[in-house]
Amino acid sequence: MPHMSQLFKVDPFAGAGDAEMPVPLGIGTLAGFGTSAFPAPLLWRDGIATLPRALYRLRFHKGFPLEAAIPLAGYLADLGVSHVCASPLLRARPGRRQGAGVLDFSAIDPDLGGARSLERLSSALHRQQIGLLMELAPGHMAIGGTDNEAWLDLLEWGRDSAYASWFDVDWRAGDIDLRNKVLVPFLDRPYWEAICDGSLALAYDAALAGFVARHNAHAFPICPTDWAAILEQADTPAFSGMGDVFRSLSGVRPDREALRSAKYRLLTLAETEEGARAMRGVLAGFDGHAADGRARFDRLLEKQNYRLASWRTANDDLNYRRFVEAPDLIGLRLERTDVFEAVHAHAFQLYGEGLLDGFCAAHLDLMADPAAYARRLALKLRDLSGRRPEGAPPPVGCIGLPADLLDDRRAARAPADAPPATPGEDAMAEAISLALHDPLATPALTDLWAGLCGERQPFEEVREACRRTLLAETFSAELQAVARALHDVARATPEGRDVTFAALKRIAHDLAAAFPARRAFGDMDGRTPEDTALYAAAFARARHTLSPMDLPVADLVERWLGGEAPRAVPDFAQSGARAHAIARFQQLTASLDRAVHEDMLSERYARLLSRVERGADPAVIGLRVGAIHARIGALGAAWPAAPIVTTGPEHKRGEDARMRLAVLSEVPGEWETLVRQMMDAAGALRGRTDHGPCPLPADEALLYQGLVGAWPLTLRLDDPAALADLKARAGRWFVEAVRHARRGTRPLFGNADYEAGCARFVDALFDVPEGAPARRLLAAFVERIALASVINGYAQAVLKCTLPGIPDFHQGTEFWDFALEEPDNLRAVDFPARTSALASGLPTEVLLGTWPDGRAKQALVSRLLRLRAAEPALFAKGSYEPLHVEGMRDGSGFAFLRRHEGKAVIVAVTRLAAHLVGPDPMPPRVPTVRWGDTGFELPDGLGGAFRDVLTGRRAEPSLGRLEFSDLFAAFPAAVLTQVA
Repeated sequence: MPHMSQLFKVDPFAGAGDAEMPVPLGIGTLAGFGTSAFPAPLLWRDGIATLPRALYRLRFHKGFPLEAAIPLAGYLADLGVSHVCASPLLRARPGRRQGAGVLDFSAIDPDLGGARSLERLSSALHRQQIGLLMELAPGHMAIGGTDNEAWLDLLEWGRDSAYASWFDVDWRAGDIDLRNKVLVPFLDRPYWEAICDGSLALAYDAALAGFVARHNAHAFPICPTDWAAILEQADTPAFSGMGDVFRSLSGVRPDREALRSAKYRLLTLAETEEGARAMRGVLAGFDGHAADGRARFDRLLEKQNYRLASWRTANDDLNYRRFVEAPDLIGLRLERTDVFEAVHAHAFQLYGEGLLDGFCAAHLDLMADPAAYARRLALKLRDLSGRRPEGAPPPVGCIGLPADLLDDRRAARAPADAPPATPGEDAMAEAISLALHDPLATPALTDLWAGLCGERQPFEEVREACRRTLLAETFSAELQAVARALHDVARATPEGRDVTFAALKRIAHDLAAAFPARRAFGDMDGRTPEDTALYAAAFARARHTLSPMDLPVADLVERWLGGEAPRAVPDFAQSGARAHAIARFQQLTASLDRAVHEDMLSERYARLLSRVERGADPAVIGLRVGAIHARIGALGAAWPAAPIVTTGPEHKRGEDARMRLAVLSEVPGEWETLVRQMMDAAGALRGRTDHGPCPLPADEALLYQGLVGAWPLTLRLDDPAALADLKARAGRWFVEAVRHARRGTRPLFGNADYEAGCARFVDALFDVPEGAPARRLLAAFVERIALASVINGYAQAVLKCTLPGIPDFHQGTEFWDFALEEPDNLRAVDFPARTSALASGLPTEVLLGTWPDGRAKQALVSRLLRLRAAEPALFAKGSYEPLHVEGMRDGSGFAFLRRHEGKAVIVAVTRLAAHLVGPDPMPPRVPTVRWGDTGFELPDGLGGAFRDVLTGRRAEPSLGRLEFSDLFAAFPAAVLTQVA
């Protein structure tokens, strides 16, 4: 029987190769935990855990270790934060963002200060009544180099490795040369070239106590069962008998103690003068500069449990699951009980000891079975919560696990009007974004973008084209894995006997390209109704692009990918094979969608950059107020405790940069005029390549949007240092952006001339006298929309703190956030300035007079978080009731009511204010007279006087109505509580 992959339950203590009779484990279950064990969602509703009121995320690294956050505990408490969420703290590869490159799940990273620093930070926060959470991203590990012991063991012993069950490797790869091997695409040149020029060479590594193939910073272990053949090259008595020692260990993985003893003996000999000389002679026999040496070295490498290859082979031949497009991040098989427990053991220990109070889950969409993972994690944390020390803070468990992933159907059910399969933490932020964009700008912005890029395709076609590009250039290996899984299904049934691998690959390709969401959540029980709709749309589209010859096979694939529940198939092997194919396809679409939306599409479809962002639906510029209210109400009912994440390391632009760009939807005509004027003014700065102007018009307009969003509020054109800083930030971003846009260059095998020309263009725009007219135009436009963008920023902050959900702040964003994507959004935060500003205690309306410094935003956030602390039940459980705005400026007001058990809060914000604010740069609010008769009626039973939390001003309804001219007289938003 063929060996199945990660969806099968095998002996957790055996190597992956030991499973002769795989037992199908439904991807909706985990070993020993069937669905019947969970009759209801595990949502911490029984008082075991306390949900956060407000999250504050800190990104730790060597320059900002755990100790640096200890003095911030008091500041965060004063701000109103209830919980801090730390970036992943486990030992990671230096230089990689925390969590993206874990090397060891059993230790706190020493670069961050280690366990002792974590204890000190936890104690400091707990003294301030602040809980400490940690981001949990356990799905991948960093590989390559010499610092991941589990990876090195896998290379050394292959399927007999103690860690073989950890890594998601397809040992049955279609390439016969990769059967029972893992592809290692870490060579910076072709394999044979690397051997011949000596950049790939045999070495003896004393630190690893063994022979390795060395290439740059990488060391690839040679299996000890092959050391005898290596030592035979020694023409010296120094290693006498060592060849026989290792020859006696060959055949199977040797006894651990015997192997350790043999390795130590060889290491001891190699450290002597005679042994070192002998070792040089041994290695000379494998010198790639000599014909016999390179042939001998090649034969040795052919025997290993891996195949070394150029990095260029990864996208085609990779046979392990990676993190999206990163071959140095390998997927882990968390659906296995032993792997789940091993990977989480230290995190669970910290939780049980009370040092951590919970976790924030990340990257669930890339797992084989997010639902099973969520259910197991919830159960484990529930058990540990009862064992925490007496006096430890109330545990949170894990947030970021959508409730519907925990119920019996395990589907991420979004409200009907939300984008399919939208993650909970993005959904409310998306609703806020849509509320602050003008949908009427859609035709004008679409026409402008179509003219710049020379294309007029609907968004869905652009997205599908991007998917097809990445399937061809980047995800060929993952596509082949899906086709192989489907081919296993076909070969196990008579109806699929004539189905070819090539046909299945074509169908999987077109189906993935057309899939309308990030992923589905099918399992052994088949599809949910939501999944059924997604697959129906994808197959309908794919049938238009497939050849007639493939259509009958597509009908079979529709059944195999969950149209018929795998559990309903009586044949044991067929059922398991179908579950495996479902998981593989869903992981492909998840990775593909991440790459498309977060890399290529965000620059390729740059009609409006604020709407091409994480969690956003780029096809929609904005929605009318009624639709916004309906969406928020549905989201609040579906995900009442989901984090509201408006910015973070995975976002392309800071939250206030997006709010400034949102103003472009209010003034599309002015934006088009600016783009045309900028292109004219910058004509002398533009270069040329063989393919046309550099940058191309669409890329140039992309740059101008990026600059509008990132332009500092206090930047003066006569400040060379500030201009140089913005130039450096924009230059780094722009070159990367044009690569992802794939017009004049590409991420891999790009056009160096085009990229250099784009970099020169940015430099000239900021440096040379000829760029001055363009600089002045840009500065004047940013100043023109500054007030409206700041009003948007305040509105976003108010909505984030008052809508259903948990406000989630990325470090430093209580001040203005005009960052570009990473690394720009991970720059050092000036916490002393924030601490001093908060301690001043100045009224919000006073701080509004110096709005460019960001202190008014911080004051707004702090007052609202303190309100949430004072009324936790109101914000955690309160209703969401739209308030109907009427009057001459009804489109520029947005209001709603939160109510629970006799208490109420009224929230009102200004939106779409670009045409209402005057030329005076201070203050950022609509002049009172321009509101006219705009206001809203209060619901029956809600009367009396109110007090504005933001300004302290008293508001009294007139005939049951509140007027915006009164509410917004001092500040462009109001949050009203009833006066006792």
